[in-house]
Amino acid sequence: MAKNIHVFGAVNVQILVDEQGKVISAQTVSGHPLLVTAAKDAAMRARFHADGSKRTAGEDSGSDYV
Repeated sequence: MAKNIHVFGAVNVQILVDEQGKVISAQTVSGHPLLVTAAKDAAMRARFHADGSKRTAGEDSGSDYV
């Protein structure tokens, strides 16, 4: 819906990551109400390495942009 009405902007999402690099919690901190659900969904799909870096596109089917 946001895309159809040309809503865009940043959404800040606070995440909690487990030992395997899986996001187990994502809470929006700020952002346009029409974007927060997609941002939380994208955050939940993200995966991280033990050193805190995000996995590369080949390793991660999620998206950084919504």
